[in-house]
Amino acid sequence: MSFLALKRIYFNKEKNYHQFLLALLFILILFAISVALQHYFIIEKNSKQHYSLLWHVSFNLFYWLYWILIFPLISKIVKKFYREKFGDYVVLYLVAPLIFVSIHQVISAVVINLVLDYLDIKTLIYRRILRNQWLWVDIVVYFIISTGIYVVEKLEENKKEEIKLSRLKNSITQSQIKLLQSQIHPHFLFNTFNTLSTFILKEDRENSIKLIKSIKEFIAKSTKEYNTLIPLGEELFFVKSYLEIEKLRYGEKFSYIIDCTEDAKNIFIPNFIIQPIVENSIRHGISKKSKDGFISISINCEYNYLIIRVEDNGEGINENNKHNGLGLKIIKSQLEYFFEDKYEFYLLKSNLGGLKVHIKIPCYKKEEAFAYAN
Repeated sequence: MSFLALKRIYFNKEKNYHQFLLALLFILILFAISVALQHYFIIEKNSKQHYSLLWHVSFNLFYWLYWILIFPLISKIVKKFYREKFGDYVVLYLVAPLIFVSIHQVISAVVINLVLDYLDIKTLIYRRILRNQWLWVDIVVYFIISTGIYVVEKLEENKKEEIKLSRLKNSITQSQIKLLQSQIHPHFLFNTFNTLSTFILKEDRENSIKLIKSIKEFIAKSTKEYNTLIPLGEELFFVKSYLEIEKLRYGEKFSYIIDCTEDAKNIFIPNFIIQPIVENSIRHGISKKSKDGFISISINCEYNYLIIRVEDNGEGINENNKHNGLGLKIIKSQLEYFFEDKYEFYLLKSNLGGLKVHIKIPCYKKEEAFAYAN
């Protein structure tokens, strides 16, 4: 059982446990060899008894590696009794060390008696427990091991708490994104279906069919999870569907251009980060113009980064589109969720006269995106 428990600790525990065990093993082996050499070359010179170097090395390795063999037992006791109660302290710092040290000395006495036929077993046990200077070294070793296990357990607990907090933070972020998203679609869909009803009443068959097709594509795309990474080409298809719906609503009031390099279309980006920018431009800029509204979407790769620029010739930066737009909150939440501090997100004055949104994110291919997102 001890071997199996030791195996579980070695192979199933975290990195801190491995490091502590390896360090303990190294120190005990080094100490065992040092003591063996000291007994063979120094102490026995002034003694009538002489034993081989092989015996001293073998016995001391056996003697000190005893603590590695009972490490799982000490670990269980520390985990069970390191609570802040007086009774637990008595077990952990008085009863347990006395038991482990006594067992250690009894085993040593038995081995010495069987191998060397030295003294009788009762006398050996008496001497090793009550008249042995190494007894105090045993007690010190126990306290070092128990303290080390306590520290490792605390580190593991802190690590688990950090993981829980990180997962909770991600969960909250995802919930916030979905909540914000749920507030955008109803407003947009209400206006879109209102436009559709107008086309139907006017018996405008061509525009009605176009609008229904665009609505179908838009809804199919917007049912996907928002905390995923998707190819840029897929996002642009969705944006184009949205823009076509808005063009049917506003007629010839605005036009748009999408300029994206082919290599950029295979880069993975957070789902639903371009459409909210475009919607922001239309709602706060283009909708206020009587004619000649224009939106430019430019995307390319530069030095392993994806650069996204969305510009319009609307009214420019104001308090609404700078701080309060739900779409912009979604984008920032997505970028923070996936890229932490490895991104840029700026609202600037456009050369077109309106607002310019600048986004810079790392370029992730499919495999990288999958690993990063999960």
